[in-house]
Amino acid sequence: MVARLLTVTWVNDELDLLQRQGAVWEALLQAVAIDESVADAFLASSGTAARIAMAGVATGDAVITIIPSTRIESSGTEERYQLDGDDAASFTALHLLFLQLADEPRVRVEVLNGNGLIGTTQPVAALLVSAGFRIVVTDNADRADYPLTLVIAQGRRFQEAALIAREILGVGEVSVEVRQPSGVVDPTIIVGKDLPADGEG
Repeated sequence: MVARLLTVTWVNDELDLLQRQGAVWEALLQAVAIDESVADAFLASSGTAARIAMAGVATGDAVITIIPSTRIESSGTEERYQLDGDDAASFTALHLLFLQLADEPRVRVEVLNGNGLIGTTQPVAALLVSAGFRIVVTDNADRADYPLTLVIAQGRRFQEAALIAREILGVGEVSVEVRQPSGVVDPTIIVGKDLPADGEG
C-alpha cells in the first residue's frame, strides 16, 4: 500500500502526487520514530531509494518539504506550475543556497589557463560560480607564461563585472577591450602565475 501511495497517480495532477508522497513519508517516519520495526519491515520490501530515505531517520536529518507553487492553465497535455513569488524566493534562500535568483542574466565568464599549471582553471571557475557568475568557456590561453592574472572586460559596460571578478580572485590586473570585444563572454580571465594551481604553493 505504501508503494502504491508513493507511485500511483490517480488524478492527472503531479502536484497532488507530490503532496501525497510528502504526507506518506511524514507518516512513515513518524511511525518509525515510535516503533523501529516498521523501518525493518519497510526496508525488507523496498529498494535503494527507500533505504536512503529511511537512513535519515537514524540521523535525524529527514526533511520533507514542497516548493511553493500553483498549477496554471495549459493548452497542451503537460502540466504547468508557477512559483509563488515571495514564497518561492524565501524557499530558495532557505533550502537551495547554491541557487541565485536575479532579474538580470548572470555575467558570462571565460577562464583561460595562462600559467601552464594543471588544475588552474577549475578552482577559479568554482570560486566565480559560487559568487553568481556563469562560466561559459574554460581553455588554455594563447601562451603559458603570464606572470600576472588578467581580468579583461569585453567592452566598457562589463568593466564593473571585471572589477568584481578581480576583487573575488584577490589578484590580477583589470583592463578593457574596446576594439574587438567578445560577443560571447563578458569578462575574460587569463590565470597567471600569481594564482597557483589547486594544491600548489
